[in-house]
Amino acid sequence: MILSHGGAEPCPFSPYSDVNIRDKSLKEAMNFKLFTALRSGDLLADDHNGGCVLYEKREQVEALLS
Repeated sequence: MILSHGGAEPCPFSPYSDVNIRDKSLKEAMNFKLFTALRSGDLLADDHNGGCVLYEKREQVEALLS
């Protein structure tokens, strides 16, 4: 999802971004840390209770982005 200010977020229910497409191309954005981690499957591999898995694992996501 691309926000009005240019932030690229993986999900509308997970307000996390480490790249702005005003500064980088969309292709470059897909190679930043968050999107790379999502493609690797580490954050998305476990079972979850429904809803947004990134929200449930927000501590891991925030640690990844810090």
